[in-house]
Amino acid sequence: MIVTQTTAQLPPNEPSSPTPTHVPTDVHETLVHVFSDEVPTDVALEVGDETFRAHRRFLAAQSPVLAALFTGSMRENTAPSVRIHDMEPRVLEAMLGFIYRGNLQPPHVVDEGDRIAMTQHLLVAADRYHLQRLKSICEEKLRRHINTTTVATTLELAHRHGCHALKDACYDFLAPHRGNLKAILKSDGFEQLIIDYPSIVVELLARVAPSPR
Repeated sequence: MIVTQTTAQLPPNEPSSPTPTHVPTDVHETLVHVFSDEVPTDVALEVGDETFRAHRRFLAAQSPVLAALFTGSMRENTAPSVRIHDMEPRVLEAMLGFIYRGNLQPPHVVDEGDRIAMTQHLLVAADRYHLQRLKSICEEKLRRHINTTTVATTLELAHRHGCHALKDACYDFLAPHRGNLKAILKSDGFEQLIIDYPSIVVELLARVAPSPR
């Protein structure tokens, strides 16, 4: 089992139900210093066979979802450990790193395709925990890597997670290829997209289909 210590000192007398807020840069610089130190933590986040230790109040101050988890009447409010489902350990590690540091560290990836997949997973996590700034950063990274290989999965992701600017970027990418739209829609990625989200195809045709002569 791999244990990663995520640490930060909290000011005294904090309210019991903190309001999620953006941590200023100078505060994040302090958090970087203590991130890997042996500062006492009060919750273990378990994902897969890995465990990441953290601080309830600090996480709750950054995420309204975690605030509800740690300050409400749920069992996780007092449980020493919380199991995180439907997430890879490296994604949780990157998300915690962003929460404590205020920026994204270079991910552990094997190639460019894995880098894009990691960014997609991180966007899903950011949306799940209402980390809007992280979500926006992931959207921008994905926008810069839209191509014929990624456009279908990126469009689906943008649709499912309400990333309107990213969806528009996918449509803008497809617009110059409107003459080959039929072939594009028959590609593997789009065939599954049509089955799962037919409304996307209707919107796509309205946006990029050739105008009748």
